[in-house]
Amino acid sequence: MHAVDESQALESRERLVAFLAEACREYGADPSRVWLCGFSQGASMALGVALSRPELLRGVVAHSGRLLPAFLPASPPGGLRGFPVLWQHGRLDPVVPFAFGLEAERLLPPLGVRLDFREYPIGHEIGEESLGDLSHWLADRLSEARSP
Repeated sequence: MHAVDESQALESRERLVAFLAEACREYGADPSRVWLCGFSQGASMALGVALSRPELLRGVVAHSGRLLPAFLPASPPGGLRGFPVLWQHGRLDPVVPFAFGLEAERLLPPLGVRLDFREYPIGHEIGEESLGDLSHWLADRLSEARSP
């Protein structure tokens, strides 16, 4: 695992935030219908956006990522209460160790995030089971959004 350049991670997160805001404006997208799904570094960045600007998203799927310490808010933004996050991680992951998944499982709920944590007997990959779980989880969240 490589060392994390926190300033670069924060700068990248701000670029992603700016892109999402611009894309919603440009295409007339409703942020309450925008989902970020990321794998590995993409999972870390998706979480970074959610923890800083949850109003830009409806939810996050993070697979085999890491919750970067630089992304932990000093005080959680109000929009995190009940914010849906699916965290998926392989127990045999040699690239982003499973311990980072367990760390996120411990750190996210106190921020108000509605975390669904799933682990799999795989390495640094997306398996059939995790892809199926993602599909069902997202369909369930979309159904919740339509319910009165």
